[in-house]
Amino acid sequence: MSTKQVRPFSGSKKPSYCLGSGHRGFSVVLIIGLLFLSSSLAAASSPAHLFETPTGATSIQTPICPPGIGLGETIQCSISAPGEVDTYAFTASAGDKVLVRMSKTSGAMWPEVRVYDSGGVMLCEAYSSTSAEIASCTVVVGGTCSILAHDYFGTDTGDYYLYLQRLNNPGNALPIAFGQTLSGSILTGAEMDTYTFTASAGDKVLVRMSKSSGTMWPEVRVYGPDGVKLCDFYSSTSPETAS
Repeated sequence: MSTKQVRPFSGSKKPSYCLGSGHRGFSVVLIIGLLFLSSSLAAASSPAHLFETPTGATSIQTPICPPGIGLGETIQCSISAPGEVDTYAFTASAGDKVLVRMSKTSGAMWPEVRVYDSGGVMLCEAYSSTSAEIASCTVVVGGTCSILAHDYFGTDTGDYYLYLQRLNNPGNALPIAFGQTLSGSILTGAEMDTYTFTASAGDKVLVRMSKSSGTMWPEVRVYGPDGVKLCDFYSSTSPETAS
């Protein structure tokens, strides 16, 4: 379980400030995430598979990937053959900013993700040896957009988790109030939890996330209503955006 709190700053410690600007009475997005994918988490979480066993035949293992992904959703699947590319559809409007994260849980592949708009134009891409993240990608042409997930080299395989969130007007977000402490869990690789709160331009807020179990490195990020990141911090145990 991890604990998150948003509250006004008070005390003697001199903080680094996280300010809202240019908006009045706006909703702010707070995203809680996993900075590093731990080996213990990866071992405990593996994608589901479909087994087709005709009479007298050897079992065939085929990964079943969903055709689409929702905002604030984490899904799991596999690159089961060299050269395979998994495609996921999502709906967005022009000007939306989206975050996409792909985390490997097994195999030798290097995760790579690409975002395409409804016209088939590639907007953003990212790759890594373990966890690839497109931190912010602006949709130019709205409609049905696509995420492509695959091995960067096209030669290796592996299991992975994929996460999508819209930074402006996020989906599946939970509200958090000033002075409130909430508990939650990061259960899979790539997963991020999103919370919203209302603030006015010039407000200073404190956000703290404390790890109570597991081996993850907690990270917190604060975004304005336009999807622009205002501040972020991470640590091995208890990151704090001081104000």
